[in-house]
Amino acid sequence: MPKLGSEKASPLGFFRALWPRQRAKVLPHTIYRAFLQCTEHEPYGISVSGHPKLRALVVLDTSKSRAVEQWNSAHPEQKIEAGHVILEVNGARDPRRMLRQLRKSSKVEILMNKQPSPEQVCVFQAALELRRKPALPTVEEGLEVTSPCASVEPCYICHEDLEPKASDHVELPCGQEFHRICS
Repeated sequence: MPKLGSEKASPLGFFRALWPRQRAKVLPHTIYRAFLQCTEHEPYGISVSGHPKLRALVVLDTSKSRAVEQWNSAHPEQKIEAGHVILEVNGARDPRRMLRQLRKSSKVEILMNKQPSPEQVCVFQAALELRRKPALPTVEEGLEVTSPCASVEPCYICHEDLEPKASDHVELPCGQEFHRICS
C-alpha cells in the first residue's frame, strides 16, 4: 500500500488510500454507447453527480427523462440506469464539458459503464444521501460539507485523523480539511 503522502501527486490518491485492492475491473460487456436526442425546449432530465477528483459522472436518476425512456425501451440490454457511469459525452471526457454537452446539445453520444468503481459507488451513495436530507447544515461562507468519501488526511488544525464517513468536518475550497469544532 502506498504511503499517504505519495497520493497527493495522483488526482485519485485519497481514494486509492481507501480502496487499495478493490478496484473494479472494467469488462468489455459493461461499456456501451447510448445515443439520445431531445428537443430544444425539453432537457434530457438526467440527474448526475460527480466529484472533482473523478473523471466521470454518476447517474442518480433518469425517471424524468423522456430521451432515456425511449433509449431504454429500444435497447433493453443497454439500459441507462441509476448507478451507471457516464465516461464521455460527444467526445468530451471532462465532467464539466460533459455537463455542457448535455445542456446544450440536442443529440448526444454517451459512453456508459454499467459497472462503477468503488470510488464512483461512494460518490453515488453520498449524493443519494444528500438528496434524502431535507436541508444541508449551514457552514461559514467559503466552506462546504464534505462527502462521506472524505480523505483520510489528518485535521489541518489539530492534526488528528479525520474519520472518512464522519460529517463533523469541513473542507476549504483549496482542499484542506479540518474538524468543525476546530474552526
